[in-house]
Order: sequence, then structure tokens, then C-alpha cells
Amino acid sequence: MTLSDDRVRSIYEDRSGNLWIGTNSAGLNLFDPATGRFTRFISDPSEPNSLPGGQVLAIFEDSYGTLWIGTEAGLAEWRPNETAFVRYHTENVNRSSLINNRVNAITQDASGVLWVATHGGLSTWNYFSDSFHYYSALNGDLQEDVVTSVGESTNGTLWIGTYGGGLSSIDPLSGNVHHYRHNKDQPDSLPDDQVMSLLVDKQDRVWVGMRTGGLAMMKPSQKTFERFVHEPTRADSLSGNAVSSIFKDAKGALWVGVYGGGLNYAEDGNPSSFERFVHDPSTDTSISGNRVLRVFQEQNGTIWVGTEGDGLNRFDTDKHQFSRFDLETTTNSSGKPLSLIHI
Repeated sequence: MTLSDDRVRSIYEDRSGNLWIGTNSAGLNLFDPATGRFTRFISDPSEPNSLPGGQVLAIFEDSYGTLWIGTEAGLAEWRPNETAFVRYHTENVNRSSLINNRVNAITQDASGVLWVATHGGLSTWNYFSDSFHYYSALNGDLQEDVVTSVGESTNGTLWIGTYGGGLSSIDPLSGNVHHYRHNKDQPDSLPDDQVMSLLVDKQDRVWVGMRTGGLAMMKPSQKTFERFVHEPTRADSLSGNAVSSIFKDAKGALWVGVYGGGLNYAEDGNPSSFERFVHDPSTDTSISGNRVLRVFQEQNGTIWVGTEGDGLNRFDTDKHQFSRFDLETTTNSSGKPLSLIHI
């Protein structure tokens, strides 16, 4: 059996080494590398312990070992001992419920607070009271309620990417909020207010991927952005300006997924020069498609790339070759077909 959907929206490895793959419409796939088996989890309206929705946009394991799943129809907490999900939804009469059901990103800060980015603002989860607090444009906390991404600096500052409202930072202790918007009269401002992806690296540099503005980086000592964009005359420039995913691997190399432009790689972490990986129909060892949605690295160093409509890719960093997992051909590392358990 195969991957449940060729549109891969999220990829995550839990502390047990299991790889979780979120798809656009067919739920969640769990790959156990020890057994080479996929387990599929779907949304079933008649089953209250199933996923709340089939579009899995975010996967995150917190410091307590709880796996959280963000879907287009709510947040879910995975309880493996019960083989069940606990659902969290927006409740109009309950201001302590999730602020919006479409969950785009999830993270946990150093103090243990869970942050849930949604299409209607940002929610924080209180583990002790089982309730949410929220930040929104209506409250003046954000410039736009469609929150696409969230990250944390070493000093505890939360960085919030929004689609249409640029970038915001929140100091959880003081409550101070700062906004970073595009200004056509300031070349070193944020290049585009439609933020699609966000990364805060170990040096506290904030990397921002945008819909049309390419890649931007802000150093912690500055409030201005350095911009990296596609240049048609330069083969080592970014392959496109729609940056859907940003990732730094264990060696400090920078990986940038571009929607329509494939995968970009800067071995030294310097985005002034990229190696590009794009689909080549003449070989089955190239990346399966150029509409990249997600880039992720396992603890063992394996790079995984999720695409829109062209399945999942595993990248061999030594050979610089890709192997593909999709609806037609899904194999394990030995080339044998993977089995599937449907629950």
C-alpha cells in the first residue's frame, strides 16, 4: 500500500523515531522505520476519537511527549495508549476555547507554553486549566489574524508570521508587541507582508519566507532585513520567490523550499549562493516535483521533502539523489513495498 495523498503538508519525527506525514486531504500517515510499516489515521465524522479533519497542516511533539496535530477542522491531541485523538474546537460561547479551527502551526516555548497558530489568530494552551488564551488583530496584538508560522528566540521572544500582516514579535513576560511590515520607501523593510514560512535559528537570526518577496533575514542586533530573491541571470540565486519552507539542518546548512521552484541548498548556511534541486523528467532520482511545501530532517540526518501533488521525497545527501514515496510507488529503504494499516 502507499502514501494516502500526494500532497504532503507537514512532516515530523517524534522522540521514538517515528515519522509522521500530514497530507492535504487524506489525514495522517505514520511511518515506523523499524518495521517499515505505514499506519493511516483519517477523519471520520461518525467517530469522535478520529482526527477532526483530513487536512493535516501541523504536527508537533511537546516536552511532555504529547503529539499535537493541527488540521483545517481543529486541533487534536494523540493518545497512543487509547489509539485515539482528543479534539479541541472553536466554541463561540466559550472564550477559553481554540480561537479558530484551522491550525497552521504549533510550537512550545521555553517556559512550556504551547502556541497554536490559526486562521483566526494565535492561541496559547494552559495545560493545567485545559483552556486557551488568545492573541488577535481585534485585540490589537497582531496586524492580521491569519497566522502561518511561529518561532522563538533564545530570550523568549515569540515571532509570528502572518499572511497579509507581515511579521510580529511578542514578549510573553511584558506583553510588548512589535510589528514589521513592508514599506516601499524602505528597501531594508520586510519585502512582503504575506509570510508563508518562518525560522529562528540558533544565532537568533529570523528567517522569513514570503509569497512573492523571496527570503529575508533579520539579525538579532538589527531591525532591518537582508533580502535574497530569484535572479534570472544567476543560476546560484534562489530558484523562485514563493518560499514555502525554511530549514537549517544539524550541520548548519540552509534548506529553502520554493513553491514552483523546487529545493534550494546552501551548505555553509549562506543564502547568497544556492545549489538548486529541481524536477528532471528524464530521471527518477531527481526531486519528484517543484511545488515544495515542507522540508524536514530526521535525527539520523535524512532529509525529507513534501510536495504539492508529487508525493514525499527522501534525499540522499551523499549521492545527491532523491527517492520518491507517492500514491503509485511506496517502498522502504530496501526497495520492498510498504504495508499499510488502516484504522
